[in-house]
Amino acid sequence: MRKLLREQSRRDELFNIVKRAIDKYEPIIFKYNQSPVIDSDSDMIIHLTDVHCGVDIESPLNTYNFEILQKRLKKYLNEIFEIRDTYDSQNAYVILGGDMIHGLIHTNGRIDAKENIIEQIKKVSDVVGNFVDELRYRFSNVYIYTTPGNHSRSTASKEESARGENFDLLIPYVLKKDFKNVENVFVEDNTLDINIAVFEVRGWWIYANHGDKDSEKNVVYNMTKLARRANYPLPDMCYLGHRHTNGLSTIDTVKVIQSGCCDGMDSWAIDGRFVGAPEQTVTVVTKNKRIKALCDIQLD
Repeated sequence: MRKLLREQSRRDELFNIVKRAIDKYEPIIFKYNQSPVIDSDSDMIIHLTDVHCGVDIESPLNTYNFEILQKRLKKYLNEIFEIRDTYDSQNAYVILGGDMIHGLIHTNGRIDAKENIIEQIKKVSDVVGNFVDELRYRFSNVYIYTTPGNHSRSTASKEESARGENFDLLIPYVLKKDFKNVENVFVEDNTLDINIAVFEVRGWWIYANHGDKDSEKNVVYNMTKLARRANYPLPDMCYLGHRHTNGLSTIDTVKVIQSGCCDGMDSWAIDGRFVGAPEQTVTVVTKNKRIKALCDIQLD
């Protein structure tokens, strides 16, 4: 019992230290040109997952650091705005899909991680905040949802990690502060479960989680079970990250959309011989078509 109490106290104090550091942090700003909003009958779901801020990769297979992260997010904005102009999308629904920081859960992760946890959280909160800030000038409304990942848990041991003790959940805490006086940005809380985002877009019900607890083959079954138990609407689309690759599949009548990562191949991927590239997905949704367009965005 004493050991458990000490561990709980340590985690509580660590979260308090991070929050105090966030409050004192001077934000990093990057600029992007703005354009007016056009009303329409379509919306966009923007998946931003597996950012792994803090990892430093330098190999013949991949180079990644904080500067490259910023360049890739700017390229992502370019692609998003081109899609928005093509389909005249009105609102943006952003899924922060987990593993926003690289964390320290694996030995090779600790080797790769250049920044400490607090620096990782502060920096990724800044770049995500700026990312959202640019979106709000192009869309009527921007809605933010968070699905915490496995890299961001507060302790390396999965067994010792308590539910809700995840550093990804500090990012919406920061965003709520940053956008509290902005009328068209809404940082939403998860209601079904802290790890699962549920929301509606043009009459279609979206379920999203990081993907470490579900696969593209069982996520529809699992989300449907939870929805029925809680008397929630059944899913029309499910979003996953975690596997660092884009994909689309159909399970029964539900579309399962999987998005990739921002960092590309790290030492864990190389050791496992998982070849891939940084990529994300954007979905255009209308009332009559749950997937008007599914865009495969390459960030290299």
